[in-house]
Amino acid sequence: MRTTTRMALIAGILATASSMGLQQHAFGHDGATGVVKQRMEMMGNLGGAMKALGHMISGKVPFDAGAAEKAAAVLRTHSGGDLTELFPQGSVKGTSEAHERIWDEWAEFEQLADDLELYADALAVSLQREGGGWGAAA
Repeated sequence: MRTTTRMALIAGILATASSMGLQQHAFGHDGATGVVKQRMEMMGNLGGAMKALGHMISGKVPFDAGAAEKAAAVLRTHSGGDLTELFPQGSVKGTSEAHERIWDEWAEFEQLADDLELYADALAVSLQREGGGWGAAA
């Protein structure tokens, strides 16, 4: 796969996650239980994966195929329906850091969760096919 295509996939992941408000936060899990705690833990995992990919694409760290594959796997397992099921209606109370906008714009949130899954799947396939490096120069 060409360098620009793989970088575009990662940029798509980062942009989609940013649109969803999935930036990495220092979540305080104190007092969180049930689905809210699960959601906070998942967001921490997503944030770590996005940070790793972001550092590679920005050149802060060299490309690492193993780390990119690991990040893609985390994104794949925490996107689509696996992501949206952790946002049941009414779960914004208490220690939750989720925004009401998620439920106000549920169709958009579902679409973004599905988009994240598609980008993560495409990145994983690209990495499996091409292996290390950013691929051939564009």
